[in-house]
Amino acid sequence: MTEETKQIWNEVHFWTELIYFVSGIVLCVIAAIGLRQLKIAKRSIVITSKREAVKLASEQCLFYATEVIPKIDALDKAVTQKNIRVFLDSKVVVEDESIRVKSAPASGDIEKMQELAVEFTSAYNCLETFSVFFVSRVADENVAFDCVGHTFCRTVRKYMPDLLLQSENGCYYKDILTLFLRWNSRLEIRKLAEDKRSIEKRLEELNDKPIRPIGAD
Repeated sequence: MTEETKQIWNEVHFWTELIYFVSGIVLCVIAAIGLRQLKIAKRSIVITSKREAVKLASEQCLFYATEVIPKIDALDKAVTQKNIRVFLDSKVVVEDESIRVKSAPASGDIEKMQELAVEFTSAYNCLETFSVFFVSRVADENVAFDCVGHTFCRTVRKYMPDLLLQSENGCYYKDILTLFLRWNSRLEIRKLAEDKRSIEKRLEELNDKPIRPIGAD
């Protein structure tokens, strides 16, 4: 191999190694930029999803006010007019993730409820439609809880004797019961926290200084 050939070969080798080295740096830079773009895209998706979840929750709160409440009011009125006692005399017990109802329908209650089948079904279907958005985690249930959590739980608890029976017999209204368990638990936690604060405040206000015997000081 001549000196000229050797020189050409060394130059080719040098530039080949240089290109290889530079390309590695370029690839690292491109990868870093790509990773940053992915993080930005992921953050954007999360923000958009949260925004949509809040929007859906707001829409469902409006649905509750315009659709659910009127149907529940109509059902309440019909139940009162028919003098259906089971919803007044029943006791609902919630323990962890289970619900028990202690009830004994009064004479004629079943027949009266059958006469109001349309009203019951209409109200329950609205409640189920409302619940499914939050149980499926499509809408932000924290937003809805602050708006309608109390009235939802109060309504579901009242009609629990019928809702639980229908759920056990035909797997109906499962989302209503699931959302009720979640929100009822949250209400109990808040109530206990309020009671704790009241007790602690009362304890601070009480004067529990002992009466010491004479000469003990």
